[in-house]
Amino acid sequence: CVTLFAVHCAGCFYYLLAARYHDPKRTWIGAQMGDDFEEQSLWLIYVTTIYWSITTLTTVGYGDLHPVNSREMTFDVFYMLFNLGLTAYLIGNMTNL
Repeated sequence: CVTLFAVHCAGCFYYLLAARYHDPKRTWIGAQMGDDFEEQSLWLIYVTTIYWSITTLTTVGYGDLHPVNSREMTFDVFYMLFNLGLTAYLIGNMTNL
């Protein structure tokens, strides 16, 4: 439950970073979906951000969705560090069972 909440929040925040950036071409979603990404369906954008969040959480990271500007890179670094801590916490709790 905590993992799903973290995936959802990170995906929404990653979209927010791109939507509020002054140059849509220099964002991860602008590079992936084009400049008119705000005209795409909200469901498609949500699924794309959740896909990014899960591939980052599981450390698979195919490289198809990647940060383009420094804001996104900074958020990615902190999200990966958070995921490292979350994984350690979950594994630690499972070993105590």
